[in-house]
Amino acid sequence: MLQAFEDFGAARVLAWTRPQGGLFLWLTLPEGCNTLELLPSLSRRRWLMCPASFYPNGGPSSSRRLIIACSPETIRIGVRRVSPAWSSAA
Repeated sequence: MLQAFEDFGAARVLAWTRPQGGLFLWLTLPEGCNTLELLPSLSRRRWLMCPASFYPNGGPSSSRRLIIACSPETIRIGVRRVSPAWSSAA
């Protein structure tokens, strides 16, 4: 997933963690972007995102936790599909 972010230009818009293991990484859009506003655009690109926030106040957030439990090929296809949505949000 990390390589796909770089290959499809997400590094211009996103910041992310580099996990040492596990199934998740933390994705951050620029300050002021609301990941909930991306739901319709991501859905049209066949990318599902849980609308629940992982913050105590439940408010809008520019960050999301992504699961990386698919095959590398599937992840690459998904990142390619949604890169335009992330770019337009920033």
